[in-house]
Amino acid sequence: MNKPRGIRNNNPLNIRKTEIAWKGKIKGTDPDFESFEGPEWGIRAAIRNLQTYQENYDLNNLRAVINRWAPPVENDTADYIGAVSEWSGIAKDEFIDLSNYSTTLSLVRAMCRMENGRAPGGTESWYPPETWEKGLRLAGLSPTKPLTKSRTMKGTTIAAGTGAVAGSALLVQMLGISPEIAAFLPDALDGLTAQQFAWLMIGISVAGNIYAAWARRDDRDQGRL
Repeated sequence: MNKPRGIRNNNPLNIRKTEIAWKGKIKGTDPDFESFEGPEWGIRAAIRNLQTYQENYDLNNLRAVINRWAPPVENDTADYIGAVSEWSGIAKDEFIDLSNYSTTLSLVRAMCRMENGRAPGGTESWYPPETWEKGLRLAGLSPTKPLTKSRTMKGTTIAAGTGAVAGSALLVQMLGISPEIAAFLPDALDGLTAQQFAWLMIGISVAGNIYAAWARRDDRDQGRL
């Protein structure tokens, strides 16, 4: 049996060729689609690509993600969305968090099936569970915790924080303050006037957004996407 293109290229979600220096990327012979040294690297690249959709474009449900991944100009996008929703168990307009291991695994497995068809013998997956887990771990996801947070996600978290306790936690993340010093921060922050605290939180928010934007650009430049 001839394997589908995505499986031959170790690129199960069929990422098109770009100038991005994906980890595990090899030259390959396919003129249109990326090739990877192993399927786990193709899985990693696909997940990082999907996570970028959320981080950069706020595409937070299955319908929005698939519309960008497989646009109607060259795909039957409605059929793609319906099939992936059925196979993954994720409703079309349900909020999805691609820092969540289980959600991401369900989504990329279903998308792999859509891209490549059913595996030999009518099985639902072209790869054993350990290959999927390795790919997700390479993308920073673990079955025991939602996400070893990327610098981009960290910056976004910093930008969203409010309150004295939250503010102190965010300052610890941002500045690397020791736990001993951090223990005194909530009291110190509570001593600020409302106006001073508001300005501090605005500063943290701005710094967090700048950090997240820089991290995204640096990840692209360094091929960590």
